[in-house]
Amino acid sequence: MLDRSGIVIVDKPAGLTSHDVVAQMRRLMRTRKIGHAGTLDPAATGVLIIGVERGTKFMAHMVSDTKSYDATIRLGFATTTDDAEGNPIPYSNAAPCPFPPNGRPQSIIDTSTQRRLKLLALEPDRIDLARTRLTGTIMQRPSSVSAIKVNGRRAYDLTRAGEDIMLPERPVTIFRFDIHHITEASINDGTSSTVLDLTVSIDCSSGTYIRALARDLGDALGVGGHLTALRRTRVGSFTLTQAKTLEQLQEEQSAAAKQNTRPQSHGEPARASLSYSLDDAIIHSFPTRQLTHTEATAVSMGKRISASGTDGTYAGISPDGRAIALMREHHGVATTVFVARPATLR
Repeated sequence: MLDRSGIVIVDKPAGLTSHDVVAQMRRLMRTRKIGHAGTLDPAATGVLIIGVERGTKFMAHMVSDTKSYDATIRLGFATTTDDAEGNPIPYSNAAPCPFPPNGRPQSIIDTSTQRRLKLLALEPDRIDLARTRLTGTIMQRPSSVSAIKVNGRRAYDLTRAGEDIMLPERPVTIFRFDIHHITEASINDGTSSTVLDLTVSIDCSSGTYIRALARDLGDALGVGGHLTALRRTRVGSFTLTQAKTLEQLQEEQSAAAKQNTRPQSHGEPARASLSYSLDDAIIHSFPTRQLTHTEATAVSMGKRISASGTDGTYAGISPDGRAIALMREHHGVATTVFVARPATLR
């Protein structure tokens, strides 16, 4: 049987969870061994890396990569989920009252917040100053509807069950936080209130929540904020330019099924194609070290070898160009972090 281990870079559509995509990929790749690196919210789109066969174990090492996003942040009010899916929360502590006794709709944005928004529109340098304070290594409190586990349960499950979740802050790094456009927009809250929409691009460390960044920017400016659109454009060295839609993958699988009688198919089930073999994905993602035959054999069995003086995680490559393992060095020896091509593989 041909080795079909590797990764597929999927352009996830809006409306599907990451688990929905995994379920479809099991059918398109004709295997149960499918995993993903880095969850995307249902409303978000963009790069989702799918591991196939032995590539599923590589996903744990992809999660540690940096990521890039294009997003829209709305200033004017927060929401219960820090994004457009949640219920509006006026920035003042007053409860929303869309239909007061006199029958006239009341804006979810109070008068003082509206004045601050007008000032920010006239003096965007104030927004830029808040942006700079949220750039670099910062402490961030993840959204209460994140996938982080609390006592064995996902935070979003606890929140939806009515529990009040306040996750602890943790350090994240925002390498780039660019604001491209600031535009005024009207919202339909019965009073045609005006908000500010920011089109932004962000490079960040793994574990950063972009909707929490939107929330914190709104807090810093005293007007409240939330995320209205999110598209992941990069995970590590893999970008949208390499991504395939689910429709394209379906077309590949259908075309392969029609040609499955060709001699070179070796009786393999009809599948969509990989974006990268596991060898190529590892070499594309990490620095490399050339191994001798003896070293490659030892590493394939999980044994230690002599250090080469290389910092960080790197890929050990056999003389025939195969990625044998991911490795790190400590106290003069190199040890395996992930054996991609074990000695037992045939």
